[in-house]
Amino acid sequence: MNYRIIGESKQIEAIIELIKEVDNSNLSVLITGEKGTGRELISRSLHYSGINFKKPFVVVNCAFITSKFIESSLLGCDGTIFLSEIDELEPSLQVKLLRVLKEKEFELSEKRYKVNVRLISSTSQDLEKEIKAGNFREDLFYMLNIARIDVPPLRSRKDDIPLLAEHFLNIFCLREKKMLKISDEVMNIFMHYPWQGNVRELKNVIERAVTLAGGPKITPKELPIYIVSTKPLPLERIIKDIAMQGTLADVARKAQKIAESQRIAIALWEAMGNKTRAAEILQVSYKTLFNKIKEYDIKDI
Repeated sequence: MNYRIIGESKQIEAIIELIKEVDNSNLSVLITGEKGTGRELISRSLHYSGINFKKPFVVVNCAFITSKFIESSLLGCDGTIFLSEIDELEPSLQVKLLRVLKEKEFELSEKRYKVNVRLISSTSQDLEKEIKAGNFREDLFYMLNIARIDVPPLRSRKDDIPLLAEHFLNIFCLREKKMLKISDEVMNIFMHYPWQGNVRELKNVIERAVTLAGGPKITPKELPIYIVSTKPLPLERIIKDIAMQGTLADVARKAQKIAESQRIAIALWEAMGNKTRAAEILQVSYKTLFNKIKEYDIKDI
């Protein structure tokens, strides 16, 4: 299987080197990074490039895990278990997982079973902060964090955007039986857009564009309106804003409002304009979403 990590930035090169260092071991690995950055891809790359590549790779979403599911996942699995969003594991299950990791065995139906798996976990949260808040066990953190891979957001490795864009373009052109190129104008938009949804968002945008494109090139008209309308502020404008508004805190609040309105626009686009679904994606009430749309004057997507 090919789980190639796309990118030439220094951050991605460092991740690839770290994978090479630990892929042939059974060390527990913690992968951190924002949602959509490709944490599961990195976990699969770790598994399939290492000594366990012929063994099972099991994905477990900790938001939906139960006590019995921990045991059933471990039972008979001598490969790799990927615990996605480990921060969402309930406290009682954190205790159970810690005990299994320490003892290397568990009891089920009055029988003892040995555990021989590699554990890779991921989180989009700061687990050190979650420990201080009393939401995550410190001893479990140290068991999971033997080796660590921090995945940077796409906006901090913009050199990788053209490579990723071309990669996804080839995939979807093959599926749609089209031959397309990305116009210079669109690539310029891509390079200045902040990509809060990271690589996943870029992939979705290109899939949409390839599907809609009727000409030889992808143009701005095939992009969601919230991306096309994003324009970078020059340094001079930022300095002027700070001078006019008096404090960095004022500018930070303004930036926070811009970021929030953009998240809402992305959710509306993903929900194809369905506000109820968008509210579910954002994990807010319909009333809150409706008020925010009105406050930020967000147009229909």
